[in-house]
Amino acid sequence: MRTLTLVLTIGLLVLGVTALAHGEDEGDKVADLEKKVDKLERQVSYLMAREAATSTFLVASEERGAALEKMVAQMLVQGYTNKAIPPRSRETLMAGLKALGASLRTDVPVLTDKQAALLKAATAKD
Repeated sequence: MRTLTLVLTIGLLVLGVTALAHGEDEGDKVADLEKKVDKLERQVSYLMAREAATSTFLVASEERGAALEKMVAQMLVQGYTNKAIPPRSRETLMAGLKALGASLRTDVPVLTDKQAALLKAATAKD
């Protein structure tokens, strides 16, 4: 009886240690996955912030293109394709190119402080 009690006790102890070790493995896996999810969430936050700024800039390209087409049409009406280019048409060209250059420098999606912080968090080593 004493031997049976000893064997059962050792068996339960082995099962308990095995279950505990197995639980730690699962816990480690869960903790590792949680870290990965956290990092992915930080990366997505950064990418969403950058995407918003980039999309805003790109959407404005439609307006810039329309303004350029309008300028070209106006230049044609003013005789830009004539053998002698009228002064008014040259002025329109210069004004249009100047406006296009200024608009291309407007709202360029530069990295903001908030986005820089998101990038730092997204690329931080765990």
